[in-house]
Amino acid sequence: MANSTTANVTQGLNETGYQNCFDLKKNLIDSASKNYWLVAVLFTYFLVGFFGNGILALLFVKEKSLRDINNALITNLAVSDFMYVGLFVPILIFSEFYRYRPFGKKFCIISILANYTSQDVSTLSLTALSYFRFCAIVTPFRSRRKSRSKLIVTFCVLSWLIGAVFSIYPAWHCQEHPLRECFIWSRHNVNKFGNLKSFQKYFYIRFTLLYLTPLFIIAYFYGRVAYTLSEWQPPARCCITMSSLKVSESVQSNNQAASRSRKKLSIVVLIIVITFFVSWLPTYVYWLTGLDDSIFIAELNTIRKVFMFVPATTNPIILIVTSTSYRQGFLNICFCGGWKSTLTQGTSTFSSQLRTGLTLVTRRSGNHAQSSSTRSESTFAMKEEPEQI
Repeated sequence: MANSTTANVTQGLNETGYQNCFDLKKNLIDSASKNYWLVAVLFTYFLVGFFGNGILALLFVKEKSLRDINNALITNLAVSDFMYVGLFVPILIFSEFYRYRPFGKKFCIISILANYTSQDVSTLSLTALSYFRFCAIVTPFRSRRKSRSKLIVTFCVLSWLIGAVFSIYPAWHCQEHPLRECFIWSRHNVNKFGNLKSFQKYFYIRFTLLYLTPLFIIAYFYGRVAYTLSEWQPPARCCITMSSLKVSESVQSNNQAASRSRKKLSIVVLIIVITFFVSWLPTYVYWLTGLDDSIFIAELNTIRKVFMFVPATTNPIILIVTSTSYRQGFLNICFCGGWKSTLTQGTSTFSSQLRTGLTLVTRRSGNHAQSSSTRSESTFAMKEEPEQI
């Protein structure tokens, strides 16, 4: 009797467990299907961010004309965004369906390290971009190009080291919770938050050092840049001869072109900076408000998922749209323009040489005809000269 009762209870528990598992699977799939628009947005972010930032990094390696200080920082930003979008977006899409991180605790640690490191590298790269824009416009003659190049390399290395240091704490607190009652495609569920109070302290420190402080620094640099550009005037012209007039006009046109280029690049970097800090604000608000299960936090969590990938996907779009060099390089990569440009360059070189030869022949014949006509005219003038007198 006791054995039959125990068997019935065990069977009932198993049936209850299977029913709970079935309900959990159904609820997870239903909740994910309700957020199909979010999954579609995240997938779009993945495509644009993965290929866009990858192409930016490839252009820096391939095109020698793009290897300068600003583009080095932009490439550093693109590499961090490439890693952030390429690794974290698939994890987030997976968690939208199954509500846990895949591949266990070790992969959780690696993904958290890459996630937070890439965020910090992006923040520091944008801060450095604003600083070098400040140096190029406000103090253009105080630093040498070689010293700047060494400073860029040092900064890129330090930015990744700083990001790795700040990512150790959340990666260290990855926890694994076995799903004993259910067997939904995995035996574990990884929770990266651990102790909520300690994480809130960590996020307060992170918010102060890696959000507010860079924001104030960038605001200061761009305030100085805006003031300098508003007060800048082209040098006055003082022309005496026609040759000095031509030189002055050419110098003035070069100064105006350089000024327009500086303003354009400053505006592009400013748009990228504003997009970054505005897009990350909901994430920091979500982190600092408690991470509870209230309706407000749930909606805020959805908002932050939409906005947190905007900078990593819009940066390549902004650069390709506004920069002629990046746009031309992007089109060359997408349409195999490297081979076409090589063939076109060879054909154009041959055609230019042919045109040069024809032009020389034409000029020689024209000069010969002109010299003969000039001689005849001078002879005629000499004959008619006594009559004119």
